[in-house]
Amino acid sequence: MKSNIKSVWNAISTIRHSAHLWRMGLFGLVSAIPLAFLLSVVTFWLTDHGCSPGHIGVMSWMMIPYSLKIFLGPIIQMTSFGFLGRRYGHYRIWIMVSQMGVVACIFALSLIHPLERMILARGLCFVTALFGAMQDCALEGYRVHSTPEAQQSAVSGVNSMGYRIGLWGTTCIALIFSCYNWFFAFLCISGFLVFASMLCLWRLPQPKHWKEMLSLHQYGRLLAQGWSFFQKTYYFSSVLAMIGAQKLGDIFLRSMWSHYFIKVGYTKQQIVTIDKGFGIVATIIGIRLGVAWIERKGIAQGFRLWAVLQGLMALLFVAHACSDHQHFGLFFASVSANHLVGGIGAVTILTYLSQLCKGNDQQDTLRYAMVSSLGSFGRTAVSYFSCVVADVVPFWWVFFALSAVMCWPAFILSFAQRPFKRRT
Repeated sequence: MKSNIKSVWNAISTIRHSAHLWRMGLFGLVSAIPLAFLLSVVTFWLTDHGCSPGHIGVMSWMMIPYSLKIFLGPIIQMTSFGFLGRRYGHYRIWIMVSQMGVVACIFALSLIHPLERMILARGLCFVTALFGAMQDCALEGYRVHSTPEAQQSAVSGVNSMGYRIGLWGTTCIALIFSCYNWFFAFLCISGFLVFASMLCLWRLPQPKHWKEMLSLHQYGRLLAQGWSFFQKTYYFSSVLAMIGAQKLGDIFLRSMWSHYFIKVGYTKQQIVTIDKGFGIVATIIGIRLGVAWIERKGIAQGFRLWAVLQGLMALLFVAHACSDHQHFGLFFASVSANHLVGGIGAVTILTYLSQLCKGNDQQDTLRYAMVSSLGSFGRTAVSYFSCVVADVVPFWWVFFALSAVMCWPAFILSFAQRPFKRRT
């Protein structure tokens, strides 16, 4: 731990690397803006215009491009811009194109009413997700190719911090300025993205360690090797069942909690204060608790703790739905517990996927992209399912009780040995 802290400090204190670290932090912030817009801001936008949970569920399918980054990445890597690529930089062109696409889609969404133009709104959200996924692939490719091996850990930490700030800042801007007008709020989000993009693209150098372009045949062979690695090394069906079970309980509730609090009468100022203020503190505490628990008890115990706390968190929402909806203490406890459990879950699933993808060759990144894409698709499917259920059940406490019940499969699977050991 001391050596890691020392390496991070040396990177920050060195002038030559500090500019690169700041730029990588901005990369994380920029990559978070489209995702925060689609996951959080669009939900508040649709709720404010009177859309039902069913509409929100269908809109969640527009996030599918984020599940296809495993295919978008090679397209960006294989495409050459000739003279323009050599003059301005291959990744810089891709980043600029994708960011201009995101800004154009957000501006177009600000001009329409979702209930009156629902098909157009869904199409624009899909294109926003497509450009956002392309931007993520380009930013990630530049980060990997331009960062020396000794600085990878420091850059990853700064990038993650910028990503969290981007998620927080985008939602805060939307909730604060939407009190006046959603058109103005969308314009502010677009301006936020443009300003951050100008900072991260200003004097962006071409990566020194440029890798050769992959051919389509080479990429297909790499995908086949990655899939063969999982099939030969693990009981992969058990692994996928473990990941899916955790996503089932976690995302089922998270997809609708913000819609619920708006519907029962909480103001956006209250939500942004608790969710984005105390929620950050709760997330940091959850991350620290998750790390300490996994280091002491192991990854299987980490999954059990996550499943149990998910169920208890859902019961807090049940208590809030059964009591006076303006009970501020339960509101504070529910939102804080949501972020606390989310921090523990983030550490648990990240550690689990990192252990899965570790091999004896140099294809860890590709394997991680494959598994994370599968997990992202599961998140989209569960989000749609939860919105449909919320539209059907007569009372909110029933929905939250179902969320608690859906944590049981993950808890039961955590006692199995297959998801946590390699094939012999």
